[in-house]
Amino acid sequence: MNPATTARLPIPSTPKPFSHTDKPNFAPTLAHSMTPSPIVVHLRATGDAPILKQAKFKILGTDKFAKVIDFLRRQLHRDTLFVYLNSAFSPKPDDLVIDLYDNFGFDGKLVVNYAYSMAWG
Repeated sequence: MNPATTARLPIPSTPKPFSHTDKPNFAPTLAHSMTPSPIVVHLRATGDAPILKQAKFKILGTDKFAKVIDFLRRQLHRDTLFVYLNSAFSPKPDDLVIDLYDNFGFDGKLVVNYAYSMAWG
């Protein structure tokens, strides 16, 4: 073949290495702190804990999870209470409700299980 008459296909350029200057400048957004939106919390009794008459309520996302714990303690008239998210783990009282909802909420609500004795590890 004659090299002058053969068509050359363009060689795809190799991607250049990613450097710190290529990163997009993402400014942290705190949209949930600017406009507090209510989060639906669904309370589910576990073990020998009584079922509440009102199992669902709304709380601001900017509130700490300690507010949910205090509400349950007042409703159940108990000082010792075990509280879990999604039947799995106990969140820290200083966690924001919006953060817990964003990470562990589903079907538009945050499911909180409560018990008088330890139910899950």
